[in-house]
Amino acid sequence: MGTTSPLADKRVVLGVSASIAAYKAAEIASALVKEGIEVFPILTREATRFIGAPTLHALTGHPCPVDTFDEPYPGQIAHIYLAQNCDLFVIAPASMDVIARLAHG
Repeated sequence: MGTTSPLADKRVVLGVSASIAAYKAAEIASALVKEGIEVFPILTREATRFIGAPTLHALTGHPCPVDTFDEPYPGQIAHIYLAQNCDLFVIAPASMDVIARLAHG
């Protein structure tokens, strides 16, 4: 009998910012999905210079919004839907720019 992750059946938003380490987001998404975690990827526009939204969509089974006005969830406003329906928000990689923006509001 296999072990079950304590996060199994949880929903995680995986935010990917622009960094050379953005390719690691694919590994993170894949590992989370293997643990039974539902992953909702989002990318900054600049992150798409390092990893493509289709890659994360394929790994997670969920669309990967890039623009503020992307609305991939029918009848839902994406950022509100994700905020109300997910258990955890992870930013990986978190570029220095993103960390500074978070720190300074």
